[in-house]
Amino acid sequence: IFFRVHFCFVRTAMMEEPSIETLSSLLQSTNHEIDILQPHQCSSIVVFVRPKGTGKRETVAVIKFRTDEDAALEAFNHLFSKELGFGIVAPCVAFTRVAKLASADNPAQTVGEQVDAVHAERVKPGEYHGLIEAVQHIVTSSWQGAQHTGPISRMVEVLDASFSLGCCDICQATLGTPGGQTVSRLCEDTLQKPLDLADADMKLFTDALCPFNFELICLFAAITCQYDVSPENLMVKATASARGEGQLELMLIDTPCAWPDFDELELELCDGDEETDKSYWYPAMFFLPAMKRSLSAKNRAFLKSLTPEKLRQVADLCKKASDVSMDQQVPSSEAVEGGVRRLIRLQNGLNENPEASLHDLLFLAVPCWARDWECQAAEIGLQAYMTLVETGQMPLKYQALRYAYAGYRQLMAPQVAVLATVVIAAIVARYKFSR
Repeated sequence: IFFRVHFCFVRTAMMEEPSIETLSSLLQSTNHEIDILQPHQCSSIVVFVRPKGTGKRETVAVIKFRTDEDAALEAFNHLFSKELGFGIVAPCVAFTRVAKLASADNPAQTVGEQVDAVHAERVKPGEYHGLIEAVQHIVTSSWQGAQHTGPISRMVEVLDASFSLGCCDICQATLGTPGGQTVSRLCEDTLQKPLDLADADMKLFTDALCPFNFELICLFAAITCQYDVSPENLMVKATASARGEGQLELMLIDTPCAWPDFDELELELCDGDEETDKSYWYPAMFFLPAMKRSLSAKNRAFLKSLTPEKLRQVADLCKKASDVSMDQQVPSSEAVEGGVRRLIRLQNGLNENPEASLHDLLFLAVPCWARDWECQAAEIGLQAYMTLVETGQMPLKYQALRYAYAGYRQLMAPQVAVLATVVIAAIVARYKFSR
């Protein structure tokens, strides 16, 4: 018993989220070491920072390589979220350094020097830009002090134990059940790590999401017009409600794609092909049942308290604070005015219909989301996903489709190979004849 209590105390101390000042100082630290990882198959390498002599679960920060504009915009979004009262963007700081290889005569000692060597070896030497961000652990100190028993407690234990860093996003949390594996196959996505959870736990997961936090994620994404609120960018955190009860919250990471300085209708839904500066991914919040609810009284008051002038003033202050090490200030004045217009649309929609769903309010704020919804919602894989997280069940029709699709692909694979062989042979024969 003493060991378990002592262990919990240590984990609580380590789970405290570092401040901006602490994050900045980590680059000069000689008491920390790094791990190099690739979180997802399609993502770039990132560098995790942890105290020397500790395990990966004590990781405190992650360093991501960025362009100067992207790093500055992510740092801005955190400050903007914090100063306006949203508090839903992970703390992060932008930096600029010069990458150079370490040597026996000049070993890398500080965290910054170790990261410089990684960039010089894995990317290229010379000046580079990056972002150091607080790691979002599933288990927080407030959760450890909360009252939580039964299914939700077990679910958090499973999620915490299933990932080496003690971190997971919505994609990992909801697609590790048998039904989640079906969704991945229908969407032809990479299968997520299987979890010791049942499909029924997925309804528990969405029911446990804090409504207040979820609404703030939605409002912030709409005002800033986030291009990429994908499931991989919504980190899951176990916290305590005001009444001390266990709940789940979401924290937004990777926010450089936002604040367009053009009309939102110019944005185009990304279909997996080549992306452009005007491509966007459909926001993951729309696939969760909480989107059907109306805005809570607390967040109605919060939304009404925001004014165009307040948004402009806070944006100006945050631009100056976040761009200390950068050559330019982002977002542009035109982009901020776009945010003002989206704020006004949200407020007008709420005034006209106080009971409007989050779904409808966000459609008013960001027209391209409304325009592309039917196309997105028509996808079989997403229909299966929305059914799974709302009911905790995977209907047989989707399971049958999964195996039908798998069988079709296996059947077509040899046919495609034969067809390709015939085409190549015809081209070679034609080439020889022409010679």
